[in-house]
Amino acid sequence: MNDINEQNQIVYELDSEGFFILDKLSKWNKIIGILFIVMGITTLLTIFVDYTNPASVLISILLSIFIVYLGTRLTSAASHFKYSLYQEDSESLKIGMNNLRQYFMITGISYIVIIIFMIIAMIVGAYFGFAVDGFPEY
Repeated sequence: MNDINEQNQIVYELDSEGFFILDKLSKWNKIIGILFIVMGITTLLTIFVDYTNPASVLISILLSIFIVYLGTRLTSAASHFKYSLYQEDSESLKIGMNNLRQYFMITGISYIVIIIFMIIAMIVGAYFGFAVDGFPEY
């Protein structure tokens, strides 16, 4: 049953299936979040591969921070979901949903930026490829 109380908040009653789904969402958020944090730390270790190139080191550090931050959004959401389930705390559920929203928003924006860079790289590559070699002849 959904109600809107006097503070314009939607109030839901969570049945056993909803409890199960939110519990599983919490577990998967935690697993994927931990994997992201491990990937971020592993990415940071790449600074030792080419530490003579400052640009490479800077990119590795920034990428590591970005990946770890995404992982912390997921693990934080997992913790808040779990707490909200067992303590019936709606504020914790809102914080968890906001963390999940931030994760998806940042991931979506980064995908859009990556796609734009790929398109630009293909255009520039095609231009310079044709400018240098001309069209291939068969």
